[in-house]
Amino acid sequence: MRRLTSFLRANYRLFRQHWSVYLLLLVITNLIIGSLVAPLFTWLVERLVALNGVTYLTYTNLVPVMMRHPLLLISLLIILVLICAAVYLQMTFLLRSMRHIQKQTQETYWMIFKETVRGLVALRPTTMLVGLLYFLLILPFGQVLFKSAWTGPL
Repeated sequence: MRRLTSFLRANYRLFRQHWSVYLLLLVITNLIIGSLVAPLFTWLVERLVALNGVTYLTYTNLVPVMMRHPLLLISLLIILVLICAAVYLQMTFLLRSMRHIQKQTQETYWMIFKETVRGLVALRPTTMLVGLLYFLLILPFGQVLFKSAWTGPL
């Protein structure tokens, strides 16, 4: 119990020292995701659906759309993989940035982002799957404290 108390006390002290940097990191990341990335994916899906002549896409008409428009299905699956990669990038970037803040390194956010992308390229699919399952598990609980463009409908 004493270990836990000292761990929490040390981390609280560290957070108190750097709270503005943590806040700025979360705001900028959410701004980029909410203003650029999520609208881009939304626009791509809307354009693909419209170009294929599908009036709406829900789980109720998914099978007929799959049968009549296999290229649309492949395109949507590619977009789904890209969205999963973007979610993983966001989560990994935030965790790496927080680690660099904690260690007080002199790396810029751009350097951390490039490091994160290199890590994504070298990632094994099972590792990404575990990260995405973790994201899906904590998403309902995380919405209480942390809102993201990924939590809303795409």
